[in-house]
Amino acid sequence: MLSSCPDADTPMSEQQVFEAFRERLPDDWMVLHSRRFLLPGANGRRPQEGEIDFLVLDSAR
Repeated sequence: MLSSCPDADTPMSEQQVFEAFRERLPDDWMVLHSRRFLLPGANGRRPQEGEIDFLVLDSAR
């Protein structure tokens, strides 16, 4: 799990998913939690910012 615990302002529903992933997924899987990203702007537009609540990676794939 990256990060190792949810932020204090994380909604309860998201905290529950976080705990379920931590408890139930195999140790060789990686879960990225609450990661911000920036997409480049197209055609002169400003870049767009976003956030991924969870990105789950299976090491076998």
